[in-house]
Amino acid sequence: MRRRIFGLETEFGVTCAGAAALDADAAVRRLFRGVQPGGVMNKFLPNGGRLYLDVGAHPEYATAECDDLVDLVANDEAGVAFYRDMLQVANAKLREEGSDCRIHLFKNNIDSVGNSYGCHENYLVRRRPGFIEKIENTLSFFVTRQIICGAGYIENTPEGARYCFSQRSDTMWEGISSGTTRSRPIINTRDEPLANSDLYRRLHVIAGDSNVAQVSTWLKVGTALLVLDALERGVSFDDLQLLRPLHAIRVINHDLSVQTKVELANGRFLTALEIQKEFLDRIDPNYLGEVATTWAKVLEAIACGDLDKIAAEVDWAAKYRILRRARQKHGWELGSAQIRRLDLAYHDICDLGPKMHERGLLRPIVNAAATQKAKEKAPSTTRANVRGAAIASAQANRLDLMADWSHLRLQTQETIVIDDPFANTDPRVSELIEKMETK
Repeated sequence: MRRRIFGLETEFGVTCAGAAALDADAAVRRLFRGVQPGGVMNKFLPNGGRLYLDVGAHPEYATAECDDLVDLVANDEAGVAFYRDMLQVANAKLREEGSDCRIHLFKNNIDSVGNSYGCHENYLVRRRPGFIEKIENTLSFFVTRQIICGAGYIENTPEGARYCFSQRSDTMWEGISSGTTRSRPIINTRDEPLANSDLYRRLHVIAGDSNVAQVSTWLKVGTALLVLDALERGVSFDDLQLLRPLHAIRVINHDLSVQTKVELANGRFLTALEIQKEFLDRIDPNYLGEVATTWAKVLEAIACGDLDKIAAEVDWAAKYRILRRARQKHGWELGSAQIRRLDLAYHDICDLGPKMHERGLLRPIVNAAATQKAKEKAPSTTRANVRGAAIASAQANRLDLMADWSHLRLQTQETIVIDDPFANTDPRVSELIEKMETK
């Protein structure tokens, strides 16, 4: 495929358990207390990523810019590891103070009262005429992609609880728009490239779930990269445009049998499985590597109803198997408190998900060593390498460096604009680092 820059932003759910439990605001203040003097809750890191607090008391981590899928998974895992370290420090301090409360973070997308928070995907695309119109024809891909990488969700209905593919799907209210919170579209078109705006724009997808299984993260982004690459090479998906995307994303989410057909703009009716196969079939055979092979494997397993075949790779299938076995063993109802606690434990970054990876119940893409490396060093092939090196030098020399995605400024010196996400070196930044090292 063509080289592309991409990354993830993940918001985490937070709660505090115990007789003297803190509210969410107090819990996140505790969490961030050790990150930076003064409890600053917005920090770019030497690994190229960003730790910060988002609206609604949600701790968030944005990965560094990546151009490699394995790097992306490692950087996403690094974000979880950062927060796991912060939890350990915060909870140890609470115990020292004699408190019985314990802070928990969840890599999920919806809380117990239905509030949703996101996992946003970012893909750098070339600025070309007709971008919005072309992207609109890929909505059916993002609407149906939940069957291969949804995180699984227990939904309450008047008829009782039911298991769904995705936590995010029912919270989408528009197909494409420039809004992010009130309208909450599947694809956000706010033109904020964080790069040279004459050359690029950023595709911002906000309909996907946060994933616990590394393969699901890898597959979620990898399949999108294949589709975007095909689109830029001139492959047409016009005939796959949905008539009612918001209706489709919901009815597909609620039908684990994948038998429901949704209507396309041209009058055809297809299932989510059929739409996903249509997209896969149009990928250039020259680019059908491991992602496409896994994509096909997952679709085949769903078609055959053999969910155990993908339970080590696909979040909703992995969690479904755990819940099914617990129900069979204990006789618990799907909507019972015990099953809901087990569901939540799957997303607790210090509980079931990590343990499943350790025991080989979830197939890894990266190991602990790769995650540790991603915590310490930025990807070497993108702009993150430049920014990360500057931040590391400033921290080592205790200097005040202002850094964001595309700007660096040391104290009162002139701002350096780094607006090429593909450039992994910059002589101006190298000179800046040299100055910091000799101060």
